Amino acid sequence: MIQSSAPDTLLRHLDWTIQRLEEILQREKTPYFRSAALQRFRLAYEMAIKCLQATGNRTKGLEIESSSEWQELSEAYKKIQSSLTDETAGNEIPKNSENELFDRLNAYHVTFQNLYKQLYKTLNDGSIP
Repeated sequence: MIQSSAPDTLLRHLDWTIQRLEEILQREKTPYFRSAALQRFRLAYEMAIKCLQATGNRTKGLEIESSSEWQELSEAYKKIQSSLTDETAGNEIPKNSENELFDRLNAYHVTFQNLYKQLYKTLNDGSIP
């Protein structure tokens, strides 16, 4: 049995996480599924960061990392992290902030897909999945 390298394994996990995010975004917009979608976003972001760290120098200068889309995605992640901290502390989360984040998840999903394709292409000598 051939062992996969760490970046390849992380990349497969990123792909899986992105697919689960897409699935949850297609569900009804109940409070439960909205919360689940925000959690999936958070997991996808964290997995993307792990992939970028694991690939190191091979991915320096990727288009996505310096894009305004990635910067917006990073800000959204920080807002979600902050709201989770507030929620844990017993503070109420502003619904308009949560709604704004949820409304942007489809765009963030596309950003994750683009990052995945760029990482896959970089790690697999230019071939795209």
